[in-house]
Amino acid sequence: NHAQNPSKTIVADVFIDGVQNIPLEKAMLYLHTKKGREYSDAEAQQDIARLAASHLCRPLTVRLEPTGDGRVNVIFVVREFRQVVRDVIFKHAKHINVKDLESITRVRRGMPLDKDLNQITCYELQEHLRNQGYYFANVSLEEGQHESHDRVVFNITEGPKVRVRHVNFIGQKELATEERLRTQIDTSRAFLQTWGGTFIPKMIDSDVFKIEEYYRSNGYLKVKASRELHFSDDFLFVDITFHIQEGVRFRVEDITLEGSKNFPREQLQSILLLKKGENYNGSTIGKDVTNLGDYIGWRGYQAEVKMYPTEVPDSPGVVRVQYVVEDKPQARIGEVIIVGNTVTQDRIIRRMLQQLQPGQILRYPEMRIAEKDLARMNIFEMSPEMGV
Repeated sequence: NHAQNPSKTIVADVFIDGVQNIPLEKAMLYLHTKKGREYSDAEAQQDIARLAASHLCRPLTVRLEPTGDGRVNVIFVVREFRQVVRDVIFKHAKHINVKDLESITRVRRGMPLDKDLNQITCYELQEHLRNQGYYFANVSLEEGQHESHDRVVFNITEGPKVRVRHVNFIGQKELATEERLRTQIDTSRAFLQTWGGTFIPKMIDSDVFKIEEYYRSNGYLKVKASRELHFSDDFLFVDITFHIQEGVRFRVEDITLEGSKNFPREQLQSILLLKKGENYNGSTIGKDVTNLGDYIGWRGYQAEVKMYPTEVPDSPGVVRVQYVVEDKPQARIGEVIIVGNTVTQDRIIRRMLQQLQPGQILRYPEMRIAEKDLARMNIFEMSPEMGV
């Protein structure tokens, strides 16, 4: 292949220069640059970033050495940390299980001492404590902030565990009662001020977003929400007030549908649930987007459907809604390929995929149904964010 394409540079071998104490094979696991592959500057830089994120060593640069036959040796130059962590100690952790703290830290006995990682871990521990209700917690490094140290000692000040005493809403006028808004958020009040209702800052921020989304889905496209905190004198309780500026509720003046190359506009418009003159409704629009995609997909066309709301100039509270459909030509199923099943036999999986046969027109919703059928077997790992 290299002779056919002289512009390619093939990797002869990969080395790490500067490693003495850490296992070389462990460091090599972070490198995607491999012997026999085409060399890529971008991939080498990503390898450096992965080495840095591993905290095994400090990567400095990457060096190329020609081998004389058109290939190159790729050498990653690194510097090791001075000390190895002899012990990791969590001081003054009274109400938090030390095993829980150990599980969320990346600092381990026997690994190179990285003062930067130790400092980052302080912030991670502090955030963990805050999410357990210890809002005023503080974590500092007593040891481990200098390269000459061989112990990492985290000094923990937990402070009081804070519970939510009251949740109030101010500013809601037309859409929802206070009781209705409580069903939209995750934050709850402590029962008889003794248990439950743990104050979690991230949850409060998420609740602000959920309140805004609830209003927007019901036509209040310019809603603004914020939260205010009031702590009791002993800092054991907090009262939370959500401030809401509803703004005007938008009404749909016009609905258009554009873009489809394979279906008449009138045919697709007949599917829409959203109607002119109604209040803007995000839930209804979501159903329209799904229904359009499925209607087109069942007929063998892959479709991407988007919705764009546009305010009408000089008409406050009025919006035009445009659905844009991009549908590709029909496709037929070639092969149905299964990878990753090292235990389950192919025939067992294919039994769940009988609707996907080579040669037939591909109806796209059937792939989603097949995925759900496979998931219901409960024998496969489900990790969509990793492509599984």
